[in-house]
Amino acid sequence: LRHADGPLVHERIAQWAAQTPQATALLFGEQRMSFAQLDQQANRLAHALVTAGVGPEVLVGIALERGLEMVVSLLAVLKAGGAYTPLDPQYPRERLAYLMQDSGMALLLSDSALMQRLPVPEGLATVALDHIDLAAQPCHAPANAAQADNLAYVIYTSGSTGLPKGVAVAHGPIAMHCRAIGERYEMTPADCELHFMSFAFDGAHERWLTPLTHGASLLIRDPQLWTPEQTYA
Repeated sequence: LRHADGPLVHERIAQWAAQTPQATALLFGEQRMSFAQLDQQANRLAHALVTAGVGPEVLVGIALERGLEMVVSLLAVLKAGGAYTPLDPQYPRERLAYLMQDSGMALLLSDSALMQRLPVPEGLATVALDHIDLAAQPCHAPANAAQADNLAYVIYTSGSTGLPKGVAVAHGPIAMHCRAIGERYEMTPADCELHFMSFAFDGAHERWLTPLTHGASLLIRDPQLWTPEQTYA
C-alpha cells in the first residue's frame, strides 16, 4: 500500500509547501527559494519530464552544478514518479561515462553548457534545463504513479575497491529513513542545515531530504570548499 507508512518524501515536501508556503526552503549564496516556489518549480519540471517519458522505474541522470536548480531537478524526478542518478560534473570524464552506461539511465537532465563537456553516450536522450519553457507547464503536481516499492534513486559507491557499483533505494525506505532521522535529530521548521556533500554521495540525499520533509531550510554550499571560518559564519 502506497501510504501504509506515511507520505513519500516529495509528498511531504508538498504538504509543507501548502502549510508554510512563504517559509524559506533553499538558500544558495544570495538566492532564496520558498517552499511554495520549490514545490511549484519542481511540479512544472516534473510535467516536462513526464512528457519526455519519465515514470516509475525510469532512471534519469542529473548533471548540474550545485545550486537551487539541482534540488529542484531531484525533486522533480521524484514527483514525475521516476528515479534519479546524480552525476557530479567535477568527476573525471571516464567515471561519468561509466556511470551513464552502467546505470542504464533513460534520460540525462543537464544544461546546454555542461552538456558540451559531458561524455554523453550515443543514443542517450538528453534534456537541457535551460531549453525547457517551464512557464508553459502546470504548477500542480502531476498524477504520480510512484509506489513505496518503486525506485527513488540509484547512487554509486566510490569504486575504491574496483569499479563503482550502483545501489538502488526505493521511495518507501527513504521516506521512512528521513522520518526516523528527523525524529532522532529533533528537526523542526526553525532549523537550517548546511548541505556540503557532493550530490553524487549517498549521504547527500538523506541530508537534503530530511530537512525539507521536516519544514526546515537547506543552505547549499557553493562549488568551492569552505574554510572553517566560512562554515561557522
